[in-house]
Parts: sequence; C-alpha cells; structure tokens
Amino acid sequence: MSTKKKRGVKEWLKLIAKSLLVILFIAFWVAWTWGRFIDATVTDGWIKQNLGTRKLKPTVHYLIYNNRKVRWLELGDTTKPVTILIHGAPSSMAGWRGYLADTSIISKVCLVAIDRPGYGKSDFGKPETSVLAQAKAILPIIKKYAKRGKGVRIVGSSYGCTIAVRLAMLKSEYIKELVLISGSTKPEAEKTFWISYPLDYPLLNWIVPPLLNVASKEKLSHPEELRKMLPYWKDITCKVTIVHGTKDDLIYYENALFTQRMLKHNKQVRLITVKNAGHYLPWRRIGMVRKLILGRKVE
Repeated sequence: MSTKKKRGVKEWLKLIAKSLLVILFIAFWVAWTWGRFIDATVTDGWIKQNLGTRKLKPTVHYLIYNNRKVRWLELGDTTKPVTILIHGAPSSMAGWRGYLADTSIISKVCLVAIDRPGYGKSDFGKPETSVLAQAKAILPIIKKYAKRGKGVRIVGSSYGCTIAVRLAMLKSEYIKELVLISGSTKPEAEKTFWISYPLDYPLLNWIVPPLLNVASKEKLSHPEELRKMLPYWKDITCKVTIVHGTKDDLIYYENALFTQRMLKHNKQVRLITVKNAGHYLPWRRIGMVRKLILGRKVE
C-alpha cells in the first residue's frame, strides 16, 4: 500500500474515532441530563406539593427488601379500586406524572406508582438485572393493596410489563387485571442499541450516567431473563389486556402475539392492536391509557 493510501486510511480511522467519541459524549450528556431530571423532579417534597387535591393527599412509602430500598406513591382513596403503575426503562414513577396529576382518575381509583429498583428513589443508579428479584421486591406492595379489596389492577409499560408478568406468575390471585402496554415478553424481540454493548465494560461504568447504566444492564440481560420465565406462563390465571402498536420499532409487535400465544390456557385474555402506532402509547394515546387505568372498556 502506498504512503498516500496509508495516510488516507489513517485519516478515515481518526475521523471514525472522533465521530464515535462525539456520539458517546452526546449520548452520555443526554442520559445524564435526563437521569438528573427524572430523579430530581420527583422528590418526596415535589410529590406532596404538586400531586393530589385538598381531600386526596399523596402518601410516599418506602420498604426494604434484601437490603434494597423501594419507593412507591399512594394517591387517592384506598377504599376504591387500586391501580398500580410500573414504569419502563429508563424512567421512574415520573413517567406516569400526567396520570398522577389527573384528578378525574384519582377521584375514581387509588393510584399507586412504583420506582423500580435502580430508578427514581429506589437506590437510583444501582442495577438489578434479575426480573425475579425485582418482582419479589415489589410483591409486598401488591400484597398490601390486594388484601384491601378484590385484587389490584397492574398497568405496566415496556420493561415494566416484564416485571408485571413475573408478578402475575408469582401471585396471580392478587391481580384483578394485568394491563400490558407495549410490553416486552418475547426473548430477542426488541431493539438493542449498539451503545449498550460498550457500556457493559466495567472500565466505562464510572463515566456512564447512572440512568443509562441501569437501563443498559437491564437491556443486555433481558433475553436470558425472559427465557427463565418461559415455564411459568401457565401460572397466570388473572384477566390480561395486551395493548401494542403495529409500528413499534423498539419492542416489536410480535411480543403481543407471543404473549397471547403463551396465555392460550387463559380465557380472559384480550389483545388490543393499535394500528400504525409506535412504542410510546402512554404519551401518545393518553385517552386510551386513561381508560385502561380506570378499568374501562377500550374499543
């Protein structure tokens, strides 16, 4: 190879390296900013000042499970039907903020929103890649509200659906209805961004924003965690509503069909296909999700 060509190759390699560094910097900056926003805006103080009404005051709770802290918010009259919201990744209970501030919802049901392990105020930045461990950490909250009535409604979004499904596998009798919005349930049927792979190296962990680190570790372990769940689908006996967009390019629509197939033993399963819709249904189809939270029929 001539000297001129060698220089050309070196220049291209330098350009590629610089481009990758710029992309990584932007990704880290966005994730760090987003992580700080999500974590900071939903402090206990913010919740008490901005959510609820004069008659319906929000209550913040904490529990410790296996040396891990889990925070959840209770909003509304606990004598009414209870709907529990489980967020996706990366997020926190802040992802449900619009619904938590909706007085037309909290006047009819008691809303409970959970910070999953590693997010919000549940040991922010400390990953928990075991789906079973996450479900067991949240289970005492489900049990607490299920004992007050005829079971709870669990609404999960994206990765939150994985946790919701695992909870139903553990204690289906606690659940009146399982609502899975854009849920990830099938192994290897979701997009994994290339940046997740280099972020898995311990050397990079110290510079990775906590929110991105937790989400990346969950993402890379997700296929194997979903495979571990395969023998337990038969244990889900509660009502299940599956909601998924046909143009979801993050958690593919085939997840919805897989869930339906795995629950063929259950006669209380309904699939709602949202044509031409993408992944972010809780923020793009607010009216529909509001009905699902309230337990109303969606056409």
